[in-house]
Amino acid sequence: MFAVALHAQVLPGVWRVGGSTWGIKGFPTVSVQGDANVYVVQLSKGLVLVDCATVEGMPVIERNIRAAGFKPEQIGDILIPHSHADHTEAAELWRTRYNVRTHLSEVGAKFLDRRDSSLLGFVGGDSTMRYLPFRVDHRVKDAEVFEVAGTKVTATYVPGHTLDSTLFTLEHQGKIVGLSGDFVFGPADWNPEGGGLGAMRTLWKASLPDYRDSLNKVLAMKIDVLLPGHGRIINGADNVRKELRTALAAIERFLATPKIYVFGMHKPELAPWLAKNP
Repeated sequence: MFAVALHAQVLPGVWRVGGSTWGIKGFPTVSVQGDANVYVVQLSKGLVLVDCATVEGMPVIERNIRAAGFKPEQIGDILIPHSHADHTEAAELWRTRYNVRTHLSEVGAKFLDRRDSSLLGFVGGDSTMRYLPFRVDHRVKDAEVFEVAGTKVTATYVPGHTLDSTLFTLEHQGKIVGLSGDFVFGPADWNPEGGGLGAMRTLWKASLPDYRDSLNKVLAMKIDVLLPGHGRIINGADNVRKELRTALAAIERFLATPKIYVFGMHKPELAPWLAKNP
């Protein structure tokens, strides 16, 4: 059953048209539970979609785009920060129905080419996610600068959460906006200090050292706003840096005590067992 069509303008010229609560109290589901955030960005020469979520959520997202005053047919591009299915399951439908151009890292595209679902976010016997391959029209290289809807976009590879994680940055309404996927998240009910990290699994080629390097790389950049794949946006350059630093501190804790820290949760009660079972 679909949610009631709903959309939210999160910045001038930016609407959140898809996504679920992600367990945050008071944060609305605007498509269906399980969807990643989907944003529409109005640029100088057209509309860009950031992620596209699931097939189930697509009809609601289409309605939300119309409710925001646009038509899905106006969208020319989808920027995809990483391959996970809650972000990309509907990509091929968007391609074929609306002739949009997909932009995904060259790394992710190579996995899709060989029908390798490692980077699609499946976990064990999870049957809730489907493997729907999609054609990648633009295989984005690290540090590549390209244009969508009359605006220059810079791609920065940020492996850590997944091997193909990419940060897209563009100038919009006088601010540098980062489209960050699951790279970093702001405060949530279960993580009030913020600096949330994307989950890490070996299946997704996740890497703590890579994550640390990626966070340091992004900390050296000027970013005014981050649009994450889940949860609320991170607005203001100082807030962006705070979240990045908090995330980096968590990574450093993991690297220092990898058997005692579990995704930021200190588990000292595990120490005696781990001492006997190294």
